[in-house]
Amino acid sequence: MLTIKTTGHLRRLHQIHNLRRCLSSVARRKLLPDHYDYDRPCVSTEIPGPRSRALLTDLDKMQNTEAVQFFCDYERSRGNWLMDADGNRLLDIYTQISSLPLGYNHPALVNALRDITNLSTFINRPSLGILPPLDFPDKMGKVLMRVAPP
Repeated sequence: MLTIKTTGHLRRLHQIHNLRRCLSSVARRKLLPDHYDYDRPCVSTEIPGPRSRALLTDLDKMQNTEAVQFFCDYERSRGNWLMDADGNRLLDIYTQISSLPLGYNHPALVNALRDITNLSTFINRPSLGILPPLDFPDKMGKVLMRVAPP
């Protein structure tokens, strides 16, 4: 005979199984092109390298540079890989203090920025909780609800 405690446990296992099935189908989708991510670090100069040191000298004429470690080439950085001004590729385990959960130059974010319909959101940075834009319910339905669990 099943007790109430056992029945609740079985129900929880069923919920976990359904969640895993949903997550597994999402995880199997290919989201990034093959050429997007680098495969290993590549360090060809000391860090900071000569170009970073020259930029540091220039910047030091205008502001305090004691906290600057090196200069970054954000155009060439991808995923969790940060490129410095001298072409060194480093694994960035902090990803800008965790403000880049998808990594540098994620294709989906780059495409979102290219979409003119998103321009107002990026320029005006609306407070979505208290002053959402007119198209917010529509965007929520099209974007977030598409990936919400069933």
